[in-house]
Amino acid sequence: MYVFSSDSEKHPSSICILGCPRGGTSMVSGVLRILDVSMGENIDLDNNEDIDFLTHKGNRKIFRNRSNEYDQYINNLQKLIETRNNANNLWGWKDPLSGYYIQDIYEYLQSPIFIFITRDLVAIAEREAKEEFKEQSTNADSYLAYIDNALEIYKLELDFIVRNKPPTMFVSYEKSILNPTNFVLELIKFINYSSDDNSKIEAALNYIKPARGTAKI
Repeated sequence: MYVFSSDSEKHPSSICILGCPRGGTSMVSGVLRILDVSMGENIDLDNNEDIDFLTHKGNRKIFRNRSNEYDQYINNLQKLIETRNNANNLWGWKDPLSGYYIQDIYEYLQSPIFIFITRDLVAIAEREAKEEFKEQSTNADSYLAYIDNALEIYKLELDFIVRNKPPTMFVSYEKSILNPTNFVLELIKFINYSSDDNSKIEAALNYIKPARGTAKI
């Protein structure tokens, strides 16, 4: 774990999880939910995603083409963020495609911090293939496309971090699985989490398992 440009004296108001599909974002969001961070009022229990942020339905063309549909999506997010800012002292969301639009909503977030999680690219491709093809075989071109998609999002997110230099925690999915205690303790410190309920921390540690198979808490 590495924290970039973090001010420990300030308390964040919003948390954005950056990453890519099948890249470990569900694990981070699940831990935050266990620690009582509001990660959305309409959660998909299979992946800890905030459904209100997912009106794009995973269609990358909306972001790549930057059409009127994209403008409408950003306008809707602006209103959603304003509602969340007014309703919560600390809230966050997880959308593995947020790298496509984070720059365009950054100004609407109050005291935001970012958790940027990365995962081995081959593991990402294998998870994508398993989800799309189920028991069918996957050709090499599909694997290359999955890796390319992940690299595209990672590059957009890194460009955003370099340009804006927001407080960011860099996380390795593999290292977090191997040493969940270190990850959870560093995360608690990063988000200025305080609680006398040690059972929450214990539950977060127990949640980080490579064979978990689901994001459901």
